[in-house]
Amino acid sequence: MNISIEHLGQCKKLARIEADVDEVTSVFSEITREYQKEAKVPGFRKGTVPLNMVAKVYGQDIKQDSTKKLLQKTVQQIKTEDNLPVSTIHNIELEKLEPENPASFTMTFEVYPEFELPEYKGIPVTIERREVTDEDMENAFDILRQQQASFSNVERPIKEGDFVVVNYKGFCEGKPISDWAPAARGLTSQNGFWMKIVKGSFIPGFTEQLIDLSAGDKKTVKVQFPEDFVTPQVAGKNGEFEVEICEVKEQVLPEVDDEFAKSYGAQNVEELKKGIRQDLENELAKSRNDNIMNQILEKIVEGPDFEIPESDVTKETKNAVYELVKHNQQLGTPREVIEEQKEAYYNRAFEAAKKRVKLQYILTEVADKENIKVENEELANVIAMFADKEQVSFKNMLNKLKNEDRLVNIHNSIMNSKITDFLIKNAEITETNPSQETGEVNDGQTNAEDK
Repeated sequence: MNISIEHLGQCKKLARIEADVDEVTSVFSEITREYQKEAKVPGFRKGTVPLNMVAKVYGQDIKQDSTKKLLQKTVQQIKTEDNLPVSTIHNIELEKLEPENPASFTMTFEVYPEFELPEYKGIPVTIERREVTDEDMENAFDILRQQQASFSNVERPIKEGDFVVVNYKGFCEGKPISDWAPAARGLTSQNGFWMKIVKGSFIPGFTEQLIDLSAGDKKTVKVQFPEDFVTPQVAGKNGEFEVEICEVKEQVLPEVDDEFAKSYGAQNVEELKKGIRQDLENELAKSRNDNIMNQILEKIVEGPDFEIPESDVTKETKNAVYELVKHNQQLGTPREVIEEQKEAYYNRAFEAAKKRVKLQYILTEVADKENIKVENEELANVIAMFADKEQVSFKNMLNKLKNEDRLVNIHNSIMNSKITDFLIKNAEITETNPSQETGEVNDGQTNAEDK
């Protein structure tokens, strides 16, 4: 087989292939013999059907499989003789493949990038030493109390921290906001709308103007919509709202006692405190590792400069755009606004995708060099965990994950976790005290491996 290769850039290449009569005939003969082994034709025992009859009965299937076989041979030759690590095949132009005829076709493919690994051991990292404080505990208890808060109407002027129920109508430069953005109906008019009187709530500068008003009062509130406002049609413009105060409410928090603790599954307050402290310590540990890992990855990805396969970036960009859209939908962003912002979403996701793909190639090389692998037992443990969670058998869960194409994602997640642990273990970590100025270090460096 004669193959000539052209470089198209961005890890993409074009192969022009010439296969002579002998090569094409050999492939057809090989596939036809494979079909002969299982061929079922009346009057013949299995495996004894003449080859010419096999070719006649299964001709179309043989042609399809012969085409695949020829492409496999092409890829294998490119990998071995041209020493090109083929990753993805894109376009194949092959008009016709017939036995006892030569074949000419082209194939566009991508190769895995080649690069020199940056230094990934002993990377210097600086983090701030953190412990769970009394203030952290108080804040955690406040959150739990607020989840069980009640609200009582008060006959007094509004003060900071109150909750108010209002009716409002919104305008931008004299026109209803819906004239600017038809989808922004909730921003244009609301009745019985709850808001907390705290700086920055709702629209910056809005709630502060309600302080000292009472139930029954009306006021025109003037604001300037932020440049990054969720409704881009009015971003940066001046707005005003006709507001009527319906009710002023004071938040009433429950007492922290054993009954309160029992509502969260603890026997008493002391047991609840222990549980909260453990949760906060777990969060700090995770935050510490995330901080360390982010610093390591930032330094690693800055190292080598190499081409990245375009298809990988495209796929990752699509995934990132999907996540951005999903996040904005969860925030309640109208579909029309999301549609208008698609180009901005794509541009933001594209840059992030290039960095993530590049980083993944580097981490894969690290795993290969350090012989980091995912063992079958590790994969089985995760599958068993999913099975237990959904109350199904291991076999059924395995089949479900295969059908949903999720096994690769689980494998990659375990692999990335193991690579992360390896990099953190081999980092040179310096911890500073919270009271120290940035740049000053404490009593020395601590290697993660010694901890």
